[in-house]
Amino acid sequence: MSVSPKQNPENENGAEEVGKLQDARKRAQRLILLEHLCNTLADRMWLYAAGLLLIDTIAKLDENSSSIVTASLYGVVLASVKILFAPLIGSLIESSRRLHGAMTSLIFQNTTVALSCLTMFWIIYSENVDISAWAVFAIVTAFSCFAILASVGLQNAISRDWVVEITTPEELTTMNAWMRSIDQATMVLSTALSGFSISLNQAWGAVAVASFNILAMIIQAICLVKTYNLIPALSQKKTKKEPDDSDEMKIVDKIKEALKTFFDGWALLFTSKVAIPGLALATLYVNILGLSFPLQGYGRENCLSEATISIIYIGSAVSGFLAPISFPFLKRTIGLLGTACAGAIWQLIFVGLGIYGLFTKGSPYFLANEKECIDDLVTDEEVFSSYWLRCPAGVNMPESFVSIIVIFSAAVAQRWGLWIFDMSVTQMFQEKVDADKRNRTSAGHYSLCSVFEFLMYGLALAWGSSCLFGNAILVSSGLVVSGYAMFLIWAFLTSRKKTDQFNFTEF
Repeated sequence: MSVSPKQNPENENGAEEVGKLQDARKRAQRLILLEHLCNTLADRMWLYAAGLLLIDTIAKLDENSSSIVTASLYGVVLASVKILFAPLIGSLIESSRRLHGAMTSLIFQNTTVALSCLTMFWIIYSENVDISAWAVFAIVTAFSCFAILASVGLQNAISRDWVVEITTPEELTTMNAWMRSIDQATMVLSTALSGFSISLNQAWGAVAVASFNILAMIIQAICLVKTYNLIPALSQKKTKKEPDDSDEMKIVDKIKEALKTFFDGWALLFTSKVAIPGLALATLYVNILGLSFPLQGYGRENCLSEATISIIYIGSAVSGFLAPISFPFLKRTIGLLGTACAGAIWQLIFVGLGIYGLFTKGSPYFLANEKECIDDLVTDEEVFSSYWLRCPAGVNMPESFVSIIVIFSAAVAQRWGLWIFDMSVTQMFQEKVDADKRNRTSAGHYSLCSVFEFLMYGLALAWGSSCLFGNAILVSSGLVVSGYAMFLIWAFLTSRKKTDQFNFTEF
């Protein structure tokens, strides 16, 4: 039987095209990992440094300020902005071309971070500054609000849209694990760079953070452009049709359209197949023991220096670094749903340990020492200061560090379970949410997370002194337990839908 001479060349051309596509995909994945490395390193340097720098900046202008209140109020404002505008950002990204949306978010994020750092550098470096603490707080927070919204757009665009387009279903799990590994590695490096530099010199530490954000922005922009040109699918995105902006369109119709855009992300989230996992993940944002801004302030109120807090953050990164390493193995062994349950149970154990730490020796919590709660800033004695221990103005050294060690150890150990659960829910979003709804659904989920984050800061503000801060820890820990309980019940019911056996691998 004769073979057409045209068949072999066609087959060879087809195989060559497949090979080129695979090579382009691999190159794109490496570029996105480099972009993610620069993004998370710059973002985490700022995330770690922002609260500590703002505490020191406000303390210089107002000696009676509380570290916990300053950090919590800063967090409240950022969480409020995310609640109100995160869904809108998701819709804007959804309605724009992929490259344009990502580049706009990148430029806004890094430049506003740099401006915020330089503002605090000016305050800390200057000898005499005639400006109120509230004015500085407003300026820094305004820049930070723009930065956080841009960060929402960029993170959603890359991690939940671009990554899906440049990978096959088999490569997606590995890509997610690599990105989480980078998250943990950059947490170690970013806290070391920013924490130790701030401890040595607060003003020039702020300049270091600003400079790195500008450098990272340039590298990220190059990676995004190259990736966009390598993968044709990224340029084929169907954007949402914009509403008619003609003169005939009534003002009422415009208001309705704006409200629809705001609630669209929330509606898509709660009607999706991953509504319960998304809600459970959101409740984790209320966890004060999650190395939050208020916990940073609590550490400073207990005389931990920026360098010591950096060591704690590095320890949490090492704990969390084990999560992406073990995630692929756990997913193959017990399935995606079982892996999420393992992370939930692990974190619940150490939430309990953190609660126990509130009642151990040296705790300032009024229920632990049976003393009346008084103002933290009550003494004019000389403040103890060293590289590792430095008390704020008017605060005495704790009689014992057992309580603070247990609480921060629990916060560090939680990170493995937290990241395992986060990675599992993220992959559920990637697999179960349609491509044309991913950004809006993700933005709606981000906004929901911000609601619980807002609640966390509200709890910290309500109990903003060291002796009352334990109330905030207890309430937030109770909400975390409730969220995980809801998820575990849903996981059990879901695993029974496709089989009569209790089988997590069927999700």
